[in-house]
Amino acid sequence: MSVGFKELTGKDSADKCRRIEAFYILQIRWLRPAIHCPNSFNDGVKRSMNIIDFKKPVKRSFRGNTAVVPQLEKVLTVILKTDVPVLMGICSDGLRSSSRILGGEFHAEYFSGSVQAGGSSMQVELSSELAFLDTRFTLVTQLGELISVESQGVLLMDEVGQQELQNGVWPISDGHYQCTCTPRFKVSLGPNEWLEKSAFIGKTEYIQDNETLISFYRMKS
Repeated sequence: MSVGFKELTGKDSADKCRRIEAFYILQIRWLRPAIHCPNSFNDGVKRSMNIIDFKKPVKRSFRGNTAVVPQLEKVLTVILKTDVPVLMGICSDGLRSSSRILGGEFHAEYFSGSVQAGGSSMQVELSSELAFLDTRFTLVTQLGELISVESQGVLLMDEVGQQELQNGVWPISDGHYQCTCTPRFKVSLGPNEWLEKSAFIGKTEYIQDNETLISFYRMKS
């Protein structure tokens, strides 16, 4: 600062001195470690500021041992009748084929009915052992209610199953493939709404060359 305290005279110099003094007092207060907060309320109660040390390790709570393992409840069995697969050829995601759903039937604890013709089952072979499935169909209950089903599945085959498939054998022998799926249901408002409010997993079995059995299980905690 070019002007010292001794060079200041008169009323203006006194005001400048007070401003300079106030400035330094504020600087000292801001630079002081924020451990104790002055009691601006002047009510006799001591207040302090909690300082968080982000470098200090924090013990995390672990609830893995107390988590409830979900239980599976079988709620629906569907038999799909399909047409002869139509080979689309090699696409960007793999070898694609599609089958038209001709009909079928389904059974549950509280309702049953038929499978509406017109759905489809798409299969994408990514390798000799792995294929993805996309199956879409509509169920019709005995009361005429419609239940739309969209199922995404994964088909895994061992060496025996792969060899059977290459030799034109279908369906593959039991124990040499595993097929699971995750369905999504769409229903109208009414007694079947629980299908939209639950999580499901399905197991697919190929029982004949043109029939597929899918068992759906609801996950319950």
